[in-house]
Amino acid sequence: MLVIGGESASAVPAEYRPDGMVRSATGPSFRGDGVYNNTGSGQTSERRIQAQGVGDFFVQIQNDGSSPDTIRVWGSSHTARFSVKYFLGSNEVTGAVKAGSLRLEALAPGQARTLRVRIATRRSVPPGAALTVRVESHSTSRGGVDVARARVERPLYSGEQITVRDQINASRASAGLSGLAMNRTLAAKAQDWAQHLASIQRLEHSNLTSGVPSNWQALAENVGYHTSLGGVHGLFMGSPGHRANILGHYNSVGTGVAHTGQWVYVVHVFMRS
Repeated sequence: MLVIGGESASAVPAEYRPDGMVRSATGPSFRGDGVYNNTGSGQTSERRIQAQGVGDFFVQIQNDGSSPDTIRVWGSSHTARFSVKYFLGSNEVTGAVKAGSLRLEALAPGQARTLRVRIATRRSVPPGAALTVRVESHSTSRGGVDVARARVERPLYSGEQITVRDQINASRASAGLSGLAMNRTLAAKAQDWAQHLASIQRLEHSNLTSGVPSNWQALAENVGYHTSLGGVHGLFMGSPGHRANILGHYNSVGTGVAHTGQWVYVVHVFMRS
């Protein structure tokens, strides 16, 4: 304590606070600015990928403390399904990050460095497969930690499968009927069959009872093609048999969509259980 002219003054203690922020490579802004925790809550970015795909993210690591600080960075490793790589600029630093030995030396207050994180499938991954990568920023001066997370997921259903399901449910709602839940097993069957139809470029029905849940009580199937999803749905609703299936007494559905040239093939598999 320093005493001057009868008044006392205390030195303000230095503050050491790393701040990790994250955004996807296609995202507009970073998440987690001014958010500090070791769980990644409020500082997580997510991307959807395909069966064989890549998700790129940027993690910005900033010194939000009041004094210069060296920040040590640790990040998640590979899994059986996904590889994880880290880059500072054009330099790959994967080994150092996974070992927790990457050091961002003497960052001034407010200064930041940006780490690129690349998550890629190691082989074709099934629907629902996901990986969350943690990037931890550790202050080497006082031990403060902040965590940003990057997450990739192959969704259970494609956007087009969801669009077709929504078309069905919109038509049912217009008729005063409840919507149908998407069934994962039915969706897999419908998607496989749509891809088959696109490959042979003609319409035929599947073996309807093959590959469906064992608790089915009633089944139905629509197959069709057009130049657009809306066009296929319009054809279905204009056909008495297909319309009857869409408005039928079912409680779940699986949808499939596949493209070839200008044509899009659509399959509905309906089930009452």
